[in-house]
Amino acid sequence: MTDATTDVPTVRQIDVRGKVAVITGAASGIGAALAERLAARGTRLLLSDISSTTLQQIADRLGATALVADVSHPDDVERLAEAATRASRAPHRAQFGKPRPKSGSESSASTSVVS
Repeated sequence: MTDATTDVPTVRQIDVRGKVAVITGAASGIGAALAERLAARGTRLLLSDISSTTLQQIADRLGATALVADVSHPDDVERLAEAATRASRAPHRAQFGKPRPKSGSESSASTSVVS
């Protein structure tokens, strides 16, 4: 099924399992809702927002990577693009943010990238 006006596949038709999605404004509203939907469909998520506490809570809950960034700043957009590039090259469920310190437990799927 496609959208009758554009012949573009509907969202339900697109297989997003294992794909990487970058969501800005992910700490609330539409961004957070989109993150929930895509996580439920098996998408690997790079979530970004200017609100670090709320963003990290959502990322932890969804097993996503969080990157605090303000997309009105070019340097932050560049960091986000670099993280997305790393994510697209990383194996499924691999960390694609900054290296995290080695710990005794590797069970957490969440990686925090907060700068």
